[in-house]
Amino acid sequence: MVDRNDLVVFISSSGKTQTFTKIAEKLKYRNTETVAITNTVDSLLNKQVTVSLSANVERVKFAGYDLTARSTLLVLIDIIFESYLMQKLGKNQ
Repeated sequence: MVDRNDLVVFISSSGKTQTFTKIAEKLKYRNTETVAITNTVDSLLNKQVTVSLSANVERVKFAGYDLTARSTLLVLIDIIFESYLMQKLGKNQ
């Protein structure tokens, strides 16, 4: 169960994942801190969270397949996680 001291992080390329948007909406009404990391600046998920980080990568489709680059999202996640670990371990360098 999520409580007021928790931070919930959503990672979604499109920011339209229905499960995430529903959960984010419920957490918003509970005043739970939330972060979304997406490729789309104006997504519904970004509008429902406390803080949104977007790579703003152009969506690319070919023959019905979503070929949108996701590597930028991975870089953002790595930076955030490394910063968190450095702070947690007291190694701010």
